[in-house]
Amino acid sequence: MLPPNLAAPVDAPITLLLAIVRHWRRATEQHCCPKLPMRRILILSMVLMSSGCVSRQPHERHLSLAHEVRVPSTWASGRAAPSPPGYSDIEHYVEAYERGWWSVVHEYAKNIDYEPPPGFWAISGWAAESEGWFRGTGDAFMRIDQMIGAFGKRKVSEYLAEFKDSAWYDDEP
Repeated sequence: MLPPNLAAPVDAPITLLLAIVRHWRRATEQHCCPKLPMRRILILSMVLMSSGCVSRQPHERHLSLAHEVRVPSTWASGRAAPSPPGYSDIEHYVEAYERGWWSVVHEYAKNIDYEPPPGFWAISGWAAESEGWFRGTGDAFMRIDQMIGAFGKRKVSEYLAEFKDSAWYDDEP
């Protein structure tokens, strides 16, 4: 039976494997269970890792552009005074992040071999908007690159084609 700290879900299988090895080491040192040679555990882990049962890389088995916007604490504050919507740092950050994200998706939908022009990573405006745009475009480039690596350009291009004419904002950056 696994100790309580291993019963909770573990994000990476390799983390679970390392935790089990540490548990066995402690257990054998305390003589509470039969001694299992460390060499057998290492051989088993190498076999599992080489066969693909344990991996350091998360496997995403479906194409998806769903994403989580993580707002840095610098921009996570609300308005300092009562004002109309859209004037707080967090709103500026999230709106610019989303604009950057979908701008990249839109460009890749038009051309899967898209290369951003110089200066694409920066916009002018509020500081929260500048950082939101930078992070949004960067995250979208990384996601699409991961999708291309996992599924190939042809399949990703077909998937992104549905976003070709769906720019959700009116002005180009």
